[in-house]
Amino acid sequence: MPPMTHYKELHMSGIGKDAIVEAKKGIKIIVDGTPRIVSSDDLTPGDEISYEQVLEFYDKPIPSGPFIDVEVDYANSLERPPNDSLSEGELVKIQEGTVFYVHVTDRS
Repeated sequence: MPPMTHYKELHMSGIGKDAIVEAKKGIKIIVDGTPRIVSSDDLTPGDEISYEQVLEFYDKPIPSGPFIDVEVDYANSLERPPNDSLSEGELVKIQEGTVFYVHVTDRS
């Protein structure tokens, strides 16, 4: 298995010579077409992300109610099979370029 490529997010605070630069490693994923960097601090030791974390990266508001279903599908993961669905409370092992699709359905 090839080593995982990590990106760095730079956060700067201060001005001039007093600037402090913090670098955080992360993994680039795609959520509904939008690239996101998942901080290594937010992953399990096995580089897993939860259903709930994926929804935090989702840009659109998710309605609530008894007839709302939210499904998360993924592709290019390190799971076997690499393409599947993620349910509430579940984790998926990600790699650089794992893609997530969020589907919101109103059954009313």
